[in-house]
Amino acid sequence: MDTAAAGKPYNLINRPLGPFGQFLELDDFVEANLEEKGEEYAQQYRSTIGGFVKERDTLRETQVKLESILQVTDDASFRREFAPFLDAPLETDEQQAAARAALSHILGDVPTCPYPENYKVISEFVEQVHVMAGKIWRSDIPQFHRFFHRFRHPSERISIEEEVQKRKDLLEMAAPYDQMQELLAELWKVQDDPVWGRSAWVGLPRP
Repeated sequence: MDTAAAGKPYNLINRPLGPFGQFLELDDFVEANLEEKGEEYAQQYRSTIGGFVKERDTLRETQVKLESILQVTDDASFRREFAPFLDAPLETDEQQAAARAALSHILGDVPTCPYPENYKVISEFVEQVHVMAGKIWRSDIPQFHRFFHRFRHPSERISIEEEVQKRKDLLEMAAPYDQMQELLAELWKVQDDPVWGRSAWVGLPRP
């Protein structure tokens, strides 16, 4: 957050060219205003924007949350900036697609990156792997580090062949520990079978 934004009225700033530059400046002013009211409000704002970008929240939930947090600012100019989304109807697929596009544009034409509905389950399995690995290799720190270096390698950035090899390597490291092998298998099962919600984009299936 740009501290220079604190205490200045949003409608007096010189807005840069480009949607993303405009949003960055708007974002600074909204956060500065909310932080003056309380850090928890700024956090709610960031969480709401993140929930939209990662498609964790429905469009209706995003409208309600954003409307509520902008009321805290006591600055109608912020609400006007988000009005194309906040006032958008959501009754049909076409309206939902238009509303999503409107907020994406307000946020600087950022694309949304959907999380599967079972991402919390995946996160819980990952946390269980962390805990179990800590117990297994508590007396063998080098092996613990080798395991996690391999485990944390971002799967989305490697080929299918590399992912298969990565999993083989992890199972080999966990070979003496049946529970760890079973836990890894359960994790990969939910990762390979994500649960996607109904897409708001008409005619476009979930990835």
